[in-house]
Amino acid sequence: MACALRVRMRMARASPSLNVLIANIPEGDARLRECLSSQRLRFVHTMREALLAMQDEEFDLVVVGLHFDESRMFELLLHIRSLDDAHGMPVVCVHTVERNMPPGIRTNIEVAAMALGAMAFLDLRGEGEAFAQQREILRQIAGNLARR
Repeated sequence: MACALRVRMRMARASPSLNVLIANIPEGDARLRECLSSQRLRFVHTMREALLAMQDEEFDLVVVGLHFDESRMFELLLHIRSLDDAHGMPVVCVHTVERNMPPGIRTNIEVAAMALGAMAFLDLRGEGEAFAQQREILRQIAGNLARR
């Protein structure tokens, strides 16, 4: 399916909220709502839904979960990077749901996501201070994009 992602250039923004595409598994949606509560969020759970959403709407930020649509995070990231008009599209990869994964594998996934053009790979599974730090990074990314 061919998909043209429309990247919107903003000179000034009346509202500081971003239009954010969240491609994740349903179990992680609440965690991302908490992290990005001041943004306009569109949740999709399959690759097909993601591609259709990108055809229909302009997004300021894409957040992709590690386990999105049976672990298709890298596939969606590569698709976004392959589009001529999306080279500057900010993409953040996240891990929102606890699944059995050795720490070394998680580190390798982070390195791969960054090499493929993600702005960050955030671990939003934790609680307390660990979660608060990662949530703040995501909020800072969104805030910086809103000020563009």
